Amino acid sequence: MARPRVHDQATGEALLDSAVRLLQDGGLESVSVRGVADASGRSFRAVYAVFGSKRALIDALAARGYRSLAERVNAIPVSQDPAHDLVTAGAEGFRSFAIEQPELFRLTFEQVSGEVLRQPEVGRAALSSFEALVSRIRLARDAGLVHPDRSDVVCAFEFHSLCQGLASSELAARPSPGPGFWPMIRGRDLSGIWRDALTGLVAGFDVPPGLALE
Repeated sequence: MARPRVHDQATGEALLDSAVRLLQDGGLESVSVRGVADASGRSFRAVYAVFGSKRALIDALAARGYRSLAERVNAIPVSQDPAHDLVTAGAEGFRSFAIEQPELFRLTFEQVSGEVLRQPEVGRAALSSFEALVSRIRLARDAGLVHPDRSDVVCAFEFHSLCQGLASSELAARPSPGPGFWPMIRGRDLSGIWRDALTGLVAGFDVPPGLALE
């Protein structure tokens, strides 16, 4: 009879949970094989058995971040108003990922390297987050809300870039650990600002590209 695996997928997920907590509490520099072992109450060898190296551990964290974003976007219900759904994918799906998991957001979109993205698992996870957004854009296109000359990729780039900028700015307004930017909006509920900005962007998808520059 085959011996049961000592370190299975559940072990890997538990170790990643500990790695995420370390990331949230102390940033990327706090995530190490030894730190994850200590935080999870498991052995140094167990972490190596699952991930093999610190680099692979960071890769797994990045992949989890992309999957988390894809899950949040895919969880937005599809209604009869695809423009509203697309805006909600950003204002609720993307925003909740960034605000609830700020260090994971920074890792996946501000600190991730090309080397990490070339890892198969990370690349697949990143693609899943892209496809989650594109699926919403295609529903808007099917409803006649996207100009034929605008590609799904360009729309996704514009939408993601606005979401990333909004998220980075909202996180920068937080006072900890430094004084933070945007003190005049600190403490406000910024969900309405996200919706205003994204509604304006989505409304412009039916305009021929480059028209505003003419």
